[in-house]
Amino acid sequence: MTEEKKPKKSAPKKKNTAVKISESDKTHFPHTQFPVKIIHKDGKELQDTKTCYFQNENHAQKYIDRCKFKKTDYQIFVKPQKS
Repeated sequence: MTEEKKPKKSAPKKKNTAVKISESDKTHFPHTQFPVKIIHKDGKELQDTKTCYFQNENHAQKYIDRCKFKKTDYQIFVKPQKS
């Protein structure tokens, strides 16, 4: 009795929900090496606001996945690159 192997379904791809920031507003990104920023609530009873900086969007996505954030739990910002 042989069973047929079914092809594995791949996980659905996540959409990029990053918000672009204007070039003139550099106060949001004080670190030149970290163009991606996430702001989320943290601490006891979610009273504190935490800001995290990342080198790229993949690192930010890993952080979001690890912390199991919902889309309503955080805001992600990406600094526009110079042309």
